[in-house]
Amino acid sequence: MPRLSRFLGLHPLTPAARSLYRRALTQRAVAELLEELGVRWDILHGVPCPQGGPQLDHLVIGPAGVFVIRGFDFRAADVWVNEEGLRAGGRKHPLADLIAQATSAAQWLETATGLQPAARAVAVVLEPAKIWTKRDSDAVAVVTGKALVTWLLGQPQVLSGAEVAMLSDAADRPTTWDTAGLDLGAEIDLSTRFDALRAEVESAARRRKVWGISGVVAAAAMAWAGAFGIVLIQIS
Repeated sequence: MPRLSRFLGLHPLTPAARSLYRRALTQRAVAELLEELGVRWDILHGVPCPQGGPQLDHLVIGPAGVFVIRGFDFRAADVWVNEEGLRAGGRKHPLADLIAQATSAAQWLETATGLQPAARAVAVVLEPAKIWTKRDSDAVAVVTGKALVTWLLGQPQVLSGAEVAMLSDAADRPTTWDTAGLDLGAEIDLSTRFDALRAEVESAARRRKVWGISGVVAAAAMAWAGAFGIVLIQIS
């Protein structure tokens, strides 16, 4: 990023890239929530899918079963839930692909282990104003970020400790997902670069705020100076 742009606090991302960045921030927030589950749960992030399909944002395996989780950032917005998915801010957010991912994940894990785990899709809504549910769905659960950990821990136990360990071991193997050639170090490098980008974006936002305050102060000073000049003219 050029020095002048950085000094002025210009956003380092193009408008097209900002939505992807916000989505990444959302998934980071969900990942941090999932860390509270404890050692009896195995959590994987960004699981690649065979044949180049969309990755699983979060795969969670624990005593309550297997869950494929995706986060949505609808802060301070009303969220409507129906059989078609979510609606917030006048936009529809279908969940059919998330449900399909959960079904596929269960099949891949069954092939790898011989077990028959039922994987459930979970949509996590961060800090909504209110969630309005038209009809509960067995295919997908919709929970708030605040309720996520409590909701997962409150689900009935369906897997033994040995089954959790077997599924977790399979989920950790790239061959389970047909990604034997995956560079596992690339995910760590990507995470490091994202942290650097996040720091740059937040720094730019702080600079824009400072420049905004400076502009208000300058405008006020000019207004006072103009008024003072008018007074001097009138006195003279």
